Amino acid sequence: MKKILLRFGIVIFVFSMFGTANAQTSTKTNTELIYKQKGSHISTAVIYFSDKNGNDNITPEEFVDYTDVYFTIKPAHSNERNYFKEKEIAEDLNSISLFQNGVNVSKSKALLPVNNDAGKTDRVIMSFPKRDVVLYQPFEFRSPFDTSAPVQLPDKYFKYYFEFRPIYVDGLNYSDDKDYISAYKTMMKIVDEAKTKEEVRHYSFWDSASQTIIETAIEQYTDSLSNLLEKLDADFASGFSKEDLEKQDSVYHLIKDAQQTFKPYMEWISQKAGSMSDWLQNCWTNRRH
Repeated sequence: MKKILLRFGIVIFVFSMFGTANAQTSTKTNTELIYKQKGSHISTAVIYFSDKNGNDNITPEEFVDYTDVYFTIKPAHSNERNYFKEKEIAEDLNSISLFQNGVNVSKSKALLPVNNDAGKTDRVIMSFPKRDVVLYQPFEFRSPFDTSAPVQLPDKYFKYYFEFRPIYVDGLNYSDDKDYISAYKTMMKIVDEAKTKEEVRHYSFWDSASQTIIETAIEQYTDSLSNLLEKLDADFASGFSKEDLEKQDSVYHLIKDAQQTFKPYMEWISQKAGSMSDWLQNCWTNRRH
């Protein structure tokens, strides 16, 4: 039985070395872009994720009802003016494009200028159809003069976030309560859904759900069975009673049940490890040639 329990640990250790590359590690909801350049004179804009009115404090509850995704343009502090001229909007800002994965995303409507109290246009709102963008992928803006650093939205704006976050919290609570089987089964709901919903792999809690909590649950549960079995072995060796033998038998059944319970995760990480091994082998082969 110890070999079976050890196998769990070995498989998990190997997979943990590989890690996951998709989980969201940082977000940035604004960026800068050079939109005009004449000789040594450069004009730069700040572009930030916003609501439909150009405010940067949009809530997920508000965003979920939008059919468009909005980004607002404002002059950078380095500009000589803190507002845009009409010609500048029509010719220069209108040339700013959004790209995702190298694909140009068309605007859903014309640029919307927003005036300040002095009647000057200090913000211009761009809108893009939500159906045409991938919320968990970086947003890159381009002008004839520059390409911006990517904007990455926080996962709370993703389509299914509020469906999966409560599941993750439940799994955490089970783990804290040392109910490891429930913690495992709860987190496996997230892992199973990630097989068909790529978005799930980009949540900030993906690594925790798919690795840390599940692997801890397996390790702690199997360790508890192993420790219990060792104790029962010692008890039986000292007395050879039928009662101790029956207790041993019940633990063996629990171990077999655990193998079946944890089997889907073991198969999943074995596939991941196999894919990683193939990738490493291809890299090594290409390097040699």
